[in-house]
Amino acid sequence: MNKESLLQLRRSVVMEMFLCKKKIEDNTDSIQDNKAEVEKLKAEKKLYVKKGNKVQINRVSENIDTFKVDIDTMINELSEKSKIYKELEQKLQKAEKELQAKGVEPIDFDSK
Repeated sequence: MNKESLLQLRRSVVMEMFLCKKKIEDNTDSIQDNKAEVEKLKAEKKLYVKKGNKVQINRVSENIDTFKVDIDTMINELSEKSKIYKELEQKLQKAEKELQAKGVEPIDFDSK
């Protein structure tokens, strides 16, 4: 691969990595938020159980189930994005080695 192609590859991989990392962070935050909401709903359900309000118990139970499905979906997305991110890291490392061989300085992610 020529130098320009490698530089373009590096730019596109870095951008994909950034977007992937952002999605991972967003999913992680959403998972934590949803877990907190499930805990609130569980506490609410306990109150309805004490009162014997079956309609509210069913409503809260459905909401809990919905949040649990959302959490599972986000965990699966998180796993997939993490896998993609690792693949992108490997792709970037390969491109960086080839660029270094052509005299191009590597990207210093720690300084940014």
